[in-house]
Formats: sequence, C-alpha cells, structure tokens
Amino acid sequence: MGENGPIREINSRGLLVRLLTYAVRCSKVARLAMVQLKPTHFDEATQLDFFMVWFVAQQLWLKNGTPPHPQHLNDLVVNLMIGEGYTDPNLHAAATSLVSEIYAFQEDPWDVTYGIELLDAFFQGVFRRDIIHLAQQAQGRDTSLQDIIQKHQQLSVNQTVPLDPFDLTDKPTLSKRNPTGATYFDLILGGGTIPSEVYGILGPSGGGKTLMAIDIGCSMAERGRRVEYFTYEQPPKEVRPRLFSRAGEINIDDMKNREWDELPEAVREKISTSAEKLKGNFIMHDRSASGNSLADVINVIRESTADGHKPDLVVIDWLWPLVLRIASSQATGGKRNVNERTVLQKITDDIKSVASEYGTCILVLNQLSIEMAKRRASKKPQWFNSAEAGSFAWLMHYCIAIGTQDEQGFCWLVGSKARANAKTSFVVQCLGNYNRFRLPTNSMIYDDKRKEFVDSENLNRMPGRERRSADEGDGSDSELKSGLV
Repeated sequence: MGENGPIREINSRGLLVRLLTYAVRCSKVARLAMVQLKPTHFDEATQLDFFMVWFVAQQLWLKNGTPPHPQHLNDLVVNLMIGEGYTDPNLHAAATSLVSEIYAFQEDPWDVTYGIELLDAFFQGVFRRDIIHLAQQAQGRDTSLQDIIQKHQQLSVNQTVPLDPFDLTDKPTLSKRNPTGATYFDLILGGGTIPSEVYGILGPSGGGKTLMAIDIGCSMAERGRRVEYFTYEQPPKEVRPRLFSRAGEINIDDMKNREWDELPEAVREKISTSAEKLKGNFIMHDRSASGNSLADVINVIRESTADGHKPDLVVIDWLWPLVLRIASSQATGGKRNVNERTVLQKITDDIKSVASEYGTCILVLNQLSIEMAKRRASKKPQWFNSAEAGSFAWLMHYCIAIGTQDEQGFCWLVGSKARANAKTSFVVQCLGNYNRFRLPTNSMIYDDKRKEFVDSENLNRMPGRERRSADEGDGSDSELKSGLV
C-alpha cells in the first residue's frame, strides 16, 4: 500500500518524480524497472526530461548494478541531449532539476511496496494511453488491440520473494489433500485434491470424461463441498438426467423418454432424497451456445467467493470449444489465422493463475483431435506417443487419461506424472447406466482370448467356468486393496 492507500493512476508530476526516484535509487524496485519500464513509456514530446534521465539511468544500472551517482547521471543526460540535437538550455535545466529532485528525496528504509505500487499505476496509465490512441485509428484495430493487451499483460510487477524453507517465524503452510470421495480419483492423486491446483481429464469421444467429472463433482457435493460446473458442449437439460442417475443411484434407462410425472414413484423418491443432499452445492453454468472468454468463469469464482461460497471445485467441460471460440473471435479478415495451440496454452496459463489466486481446484476436460486413447482396451494410454496429449498434460498440475473400455466398461486409468501416490495406473470400471466409475473388487487383467478384462483368477478360463466374478462383492469404492494392476 502507498502512503494514502492503493494508487490507481498517476496524474501529477510529483508522483511521476517519485516513481522515477524509486526506479533509479531503490535497488529492489530498480530490478523490476530495468526489465519492464522503457524510456518510450514516457512521452518524448512532453516528458523529454523523464525520457532522457531514465534512458541514461537504465544503462548505468545495467552496466554497474548499483544506483548511479547523481552528478555522473546529470552530466551524461545533458551530454546525450546535446548529441541528440536538444541544445535549448531550458531543456538541460529541466533535466538537471529532475535529477536533483530524484536525489533530494530521503527514505530509510525504502518502502518497496509503495515503489512497486507506483510502477504498477504507471503501467495502467500506459495501457489507457495506448487504448485511446487505438480508438483514433481507422483500420487494423483488432490486431492492434491484441498486441496492446499482450504487451500490457507482460508489464507485471509482482515480486517473487525468495523463501527460506527453514525459517519458522511464520507457521509453515503445508499442502493438505482434500479427499473427493471418488476413490479412484483420490487414489491416483495420492489422497485427494490440493486447493489452487488444476487437473486435466483426457479421453476419446464418448470415453467417459463428462461421466467422470459428474461422478467427482457429485461426490464432493454430497460432502457439502461447492462445485461450479461449466458445460461448453451439452446444455444442462441434457446433463441433468445423468446427474439424477449418479446422485440417486438410478439406472438412466428408467428415465429415458419420460417426463417427471411419468417416472415411477420409487425413482422420483430417490431423486428427491438425493437432491436434498446436493441442493445448493452443485451449480451448473450453461455455456453450450455462448461464452468466448474465461472472464465469465473468473467472474463466477470471484462473486461466489465474495458471497462466502468459494468453490471447492470448478469444472470446465470441455476446453476445446472455448479455445475455438476465442481463436475465432481473434481471427481477422474472416480467416482462420489464429494458432489454436497458442490459445490453448494461454488459456491454460490463465486457468492456473485463477486457481492460484482464489485457492480453488479446477478440473479441465479435453478431447484430442488425434485420440491417443482410442485403441484396444488392453493398451494403456501412452502420453509420449501423442504430442497433443503430452502438451496438454504437462500444462496441468496433473492429468488423467481414460483408456478404451471393453464390453463390460473396464478400462485403464493412467496418470501423467509420478507423484507421491500409491499408483499411477490401474483398471477401473465405468458403470455407464449409473453415471459413475468404481474400482473393481478384485485384481483385473486383460484376457487376450476373450478380449476383455477378467478377474486374475479367471484368466484363460472359458466363460461360465469362472472361479469368481469380478462383480461379486458390494462394489464399494472403499475396497482399495483390489483392482490395482
């Protein structure tokens, strides 16, 4: 904070002098200014003294690594002005006066936070000036606007403070995992989610990505956790029956082609009972026909947090439609001239920044144009065999790939990175009619003869001669000891 609170903009010469004072003399602010504050950020026509003084000071800092001596700085500035054709003594006097003002200010120790605040406010002014200039142009505004926005985003003055891990003056903040209740998900993450992390789910078309997100989201909502679910492909009315199926443990076939009043009484009772547990905890946002930026997602997170309902999980289902809409909005001349992979990386970086800023977990679903998981059920998804899969996975804190399912819904679940978890890959079963995944109660192995996963005790046995079915037992996700391969 500054002396009088946060500074939104710099409108007076006095604050501009103070900004340059910190940039020239305060080492910690100067290190930031060296990289981001350019002499051209000052208007050469009306702020020639600031332009010249900072140009010389920046060069001296880069050369010596220390604040320049005032007389040395003054002599070089006047000499430069003469060399550039500025011979008017009044201009020299203005520069000399500015150097004197910079070194007349006394502060010990330096208020680094205030100096950074001044720098940030100045960059806000540069951004507004560029936008006003753009508004006066007749052509090429779209391209120019994107350039201005990207340059402004690079003018970040956030300071990375070195950390002494063994300084226990402040109580250490440790990464505590929060179980979601979806055991397969908690298992592959090593115990659950960490607030501020971003997780990805990859899989082929129809491979269970949305089903898994619904299962995880409902499981968290049942535990009283807040879930904000953004759907960019299917409208909520199409997803709602699947939510009822998952929450009420109802076969979705019992709801097909029926209105609410046509449902059996037992089914309506199950839905009503489960709805009481999840009501207010699982909120859907329809972006199936609109939404071409991440701003609306950020606004929902911000407003929910301000209202005391900070999301524990935000789901983006799925990412590619949003990427295509952003790329389309940035295209010029009616041509597809925006690199979609660049947009993907940029939006993923923004998602991670939002997760970190608000301390919320974000789950991102994505389907690839080259479906690396669409292969035989016996084959694990291989990250390194697909540039698309690998590039997306490594943008996440952790990513999960869903393999191809056999006829019984068994498939591989594979994590992208080795972490402090029990397993990085194992077999799960997709119960599509009930919209949930589960860990099988017994160890599963793929039988090449039968072309499906079977209980390891029944490998190579003919159907009907099994010693024990993989579906025996109560099917509870709590049975962690089995189903791992």
